[in-house]
Amino acid sequence: MPKASICLVFLFSMSVCATEKVASNWLLEGLIDWRTHEFDGTTDYSLTDHSGSKVVRAKARNSASSLYRNIKVDINQTPIINWSWMASYFKGDGLERTKAGDDFVVRLYVVASTGPMPWQKSSLVYVISRDEPVGSYWPNPFTQRAIIYVVDTYDSVRGRWVNHKADIKKDFKRYFNKDIDIIDGIALMTDTDNSGGEAVAYYGDIYFSED
Repeated sequence: MPKASICLVFLFSMSVCATEKVASNWLLEGLIDWRTHEFDGTTDYSLTDHSGSKVVRAKARNSASSLYRNIKVDINQTPIINWSWMASYFKGDGLERTKAGDDFVVRLYVVASTGPMPWQKSSLVYVISRDEPVGSYWPNPFTQRAIIYVVDTYDSVRGRWVNHKADIKKDFKRYFNKDIDIIDGIALMTDTDNSGGEAVAYYGDIYFSED
């Protein structure tokens, strides 16, 4: 996936829209305003019912594509991103900190401009890791513009839903030393192209809040 992480930081347009708190409403809006971007093969993203809720199911087989949305969010007003996910299955080889193993059963990207030029965008990437402990972080092996942060470990959460929140404003300051006011978009990605494996995961709704 040499191009995947590099391209994701450039996918989001510069158009201005109203500040939004709700990033996804799978039940009422489905995949409206969400787009797919293929890097190496196609991960299948589809709406499904799971545990009494409408969610997105992602299935990758030696593939890498993202599901993304261009969305402007004022993180001075709503700096906290809230989400839920479930890692169902992963099979693949390679260490995650290397190019050969840069695959994750789930990724949640938050993308923001970190400079005056359109291509100066950076991504926080929250993941479930197979290899690294919770709290670990490192630059994506393909680009310094994406920081991977481990939120869960695969063995500890496999097969169950987990809810999370993160302070986007603080995280951009911590990992990029940038004071960000607006984010430009978010993306989901389940990928197995580097490890040559398979993965199945589920994503719940995503929203931004004050705390």
